[in-house]
This record gives sequence, structure tokens and C-alpha cells, in this order.
Amino acid sequence: MTTRDKIKPFVIVDYDLGAALHLYSVEDYKQELFDTRKDEGFTGCGYDWAELAELFIQDRMPDIADDIQFDPEYSMFTANADDSIILEAFGSAFKAALDDDFYILRLFNQLPPKK
Repeated sequence: MTTRDKIKPFVIVDYDLGAALHLYSVEDYKQELFDTRKDEGFTGCGYDWAELAELFIQDRMPDIADDIQFDPEYSMFTANADDSIILEAFGSAFKAALDDDFYILRLFNQLPPKK
């Protein structure tokens, strides 16, 4: 099984000048996490995902912070990088973190309320 298979539902798309990691239909994945703070303005939209991903990078992968750019939309999370290897490493680590319910809830609770 490849790294790209292991990170599903995230998908990596390669481009001539880099790659993008996408999570389409953000409301279908880990919505229960975002629902824990819906009274604080979290909906699980692409912007919420980008905030969580940025915090994850600060916590676990600060050395790649300058290599990943986020370009979310309301219904989709997107992270871009010039180097697909860095993007795969981020995708793999982020997916593993999301699979660790205790860690990701603790991390998510560090985000400031939106309201």
C-alpha cells in the first residue's frame, strides 16, 4: 500500500510546479471532532481544517512550515507544496494524528473560539 493510499480520504494531485493535498467534502470526515465546539463557531469547513493543519504543523512538523501553503474553501481543504515528497510526509503525519482521537482532540481544543 502506498503513502497515498494510506492517507485517504485525503488525495494528492501532482502538478507541473508542485502538488496539492485535498480533502473534498470536508463535512464527511471527522465531523464529530468539529461538532464538539460548534457552539464556538466551528463547522468543519475547509477553513477550520486549515487552522487545525497549521496548528498540527506548528506542533509536530515546524521544519516544513514554510514549505506548505493552505488554500481552503468552505467545502474543501487544500494544502499546496512545491515538493510532493514534503506534501506526502505532511499528509501521512496529519492523517496519523487524526486517527489518534486523544491527540487530535487535545490539539483541536487549543484553537481559539471563532465567536
